Amino acid sequence: AVGARAVAMGETFTAVADDTLAVSWNPAGLALTRGWGLSTTHGAWMEGVNHEVGAARLSLKRAGGLGLSFNYLGTGSFPSQLETASGGYGGPGGNISASDMALGLAYGQRLGRWIPGSFFKRTLLGVKATYLSQRAQSLKAGAASFDLGSLFELKKKSAYLGLVLLNA
Repeated sequence: AVGARAVAMGETFTAVADDTLAVSWNPAGLALTRGWGLSTTHGAWMEGVNHEVGAARLSLKRAGGLGLSFNYLGTGSFPSQLETASGGYGGPGGNISASDMALGLAYGQRLGRWIPGSFFKRTLLGVKATYLSQRAQSLKAGAASFDLGSLFELKKKSAYLGLVLLNA
């Protein structure tokens, strides 16, 4: 999970994602942002594992909001241990490492900008495209995923109902 606010809320952040990290939680929330924003997080875990997160957003005013995200989890380099054919200890091996990375581009907008009616003025939609890659030693893989998010404004600028489909 990313973002102190979202983690402190037990990751129940779909309906209140209205800041830079809406890129990660619900891209529809980008339509609620004003100006620009930047968020970075560095986490140093045990045994040299690092987690790096970055997000940026830009309000396009009436045209919605754009967001970029970067998420990296890496082990750094560490010595491997070998195994014999019978499953016993085979001694030390060379250094190995592994990492996961995700790069995302998101957009959020109020439907009322395109469709007339009070229901649509209170409905926000967002989409995010993400490139994912994973590396373990010499093996590499990549894929794409999409997030679709929506927010419905129950009470003007204070209460929202949210729904998000992640990693489709």
